[in-house]
Amino acid sequence: MTMTGSNLHPRKIKSDEDWVHLTYDVIHDDAIDKLMIRYRDQEPKEAAIVETGKGRIWYRFSDTPVNADPEVTRIYKDGTAVTGWY
Repeated sequence: MTMTGSNLHPRKIKSDEDWVHLTYDVIHDDAIDKLMIRYRDQEPKEAAIVETGKGRIWYRFSDTPVNADPEVTRIYKDGTAVTGWY
């Protein structure tokens, strides 16, 4: 599991609160069924997973700026849950 983060700049921005905060990357393990992402000071939420012709991509928006790696729980098709990116 890997993670890329970005604070995207919309066209019109009035303050730092207007940025779009996002993490995303590729899922390399086909046995992963879903991901729970927890940003600092936020409750864990399920990441969206998109099937593409190049593989599975996950993403999740944050309510606050992404300035630290979020926590991840990988949930496998057999129901096993593993915490951590590796």
